[in-house]
Amino acid sequence: MQYKDFVTNLAEDLQEEFEKRNRNVDVDIIKVEKAWGTELGIKVLENRNYGPVFYPKEQYENFENGRDYFSMLEQLADFFESTLGNTPIHDDFDLTSLKDSITMRLVDTKRSHKYLKDKPHREFEDLSIVYQLNTVLKDNSKGCIVVTLDMMEKLGLDEEGIYQFAMEKAPVNSPYSLKPMYAIIGDLVDEEEVSNCPLMVLTNDEANYGASVVVYPKVLEQCAVAMNGDFFIIPSSVHECLLHPDNNQVSLEQLKFIVKEVNDTQLSPEELLSYSVYHYDHEGKIFELAEKYEARMREKQSLMGKLEEKKKDVVRESHLRRNQDIGSRRVQGGSLCL
Repeated sequence: MQYKDFVTNLAEDLQEEFEKRNRNVDVDIIKVEKAWGTELGIKVLENRNYGPVFYPKEQYENFENGRDYFSMLEQLADFFESTLGNTPIHDDFDLTSLKDSITMRLVDTKRSHKYLKDKPHREFEDLSIVYQLNTVLKDNSKGCIVVTLDMMEKLGLDEEGIYQFAMEKAPVNSPYSLKPMYAIIGDLVDEEEVSNCPLMVLTNDEANYGASVVVYPKVLEQCAVAMNGDFFIIPSSVHECLLHPDNNQVSLEQLKFIVKEVNDTQLSPEELLSYSVYHYDHEGKIFELAEKYEARMREKQSLMGKLEEKKKDVVRESHLRRNQDIGSRRVQGGSLCL
C-alpha cells in the first residue's frame, strides 16, 4: 500500500471511530508545506476549532512491518481525544504575550522556497533564518508557532524589526552550547579514539533546532577562541553543527563527502539541513560557504603573487636605473680628465 492510500484509509477510519465514540469531530487530510517539502497530514478538529495535525509516517512504517492496523487505529483515536482538550483554539494564542519567547531555526533556502513564501526570513549564505514563538499548551507540554507574515504584522514588526528582536531574545531564550565531541560520545567509543577527535558540537541547550545558534551575535567569535583560529562548520542536522579546525588535516572534499553520506543514510528529510560545508575566518569575522572561502584565499594568494612580482620588477628597475646612472657618471668623469 502506498503512503497516500494509507493516509486516506486512516483518516476515513478515524472519522468512523470518533462517530462510534459520539464525538463531534471532523477528520481532514491536508497538505502542509514544510521546510523539506510538502507533507500529507491528518487534521482533527472538534466543533471546527483549531486542532492538532498528525503525520503518520511512523504508523505507516509499523503497518508495513506487520503491526495490527486496528489496534494502531484505536491508539491513534485515544491520542487525538487526549490532545483535543489540550490544544488551544486559534484565539487562545496571544501573539503579543508570546513575543518575548521568540527563537529561530535554519532551513535550506532553495529546498524550502515554497515554505518560505508566507514567512518572514533572512538569508544566511544558502540558508534562511525563520522565527518561531514558543508556547505552553493546556497540559503544560511545549509547543511552538512558526511566525508568518500575517503574525509579524500583528506583532507590529517588519522583517528588520523581527530580525533584530530575535537577535536580542533568542540567545537568552535558547542559549548556545559548545562541547567537545568526546564529551558527548565518550561512553560509546574507545576513550583514546575520542580524545584525539578535534570535532566540537555546537547547538542550543535543548539540542532542538540548535543549528540556528551559528547566527547568534558573537557566537562564532567565541567558537574561534575555543578552536584556536579558523574552522569549518559541518551542518550535521537542523539540531546541531560540528566544528572542525582549519588545520590542513582534512580537505573540503572529504568534509563534503561526510555531509552527503550522513544526509543520505542517517537523517530523515525533516532533520536534514544542508549539503554545504561552511567556514569561519576569525580574522575577518566572516561566515561563508567553504568554497567561497577557498576561492577568496586563491584570489588573495594570486594577488599577493602579483604584488610580489611587481615588487621584484620595481627592484630590478631601480637597480637598472642605478647602474645606468653609475655608468653615465663614469663616462662623464672620464671626459673631464681629458
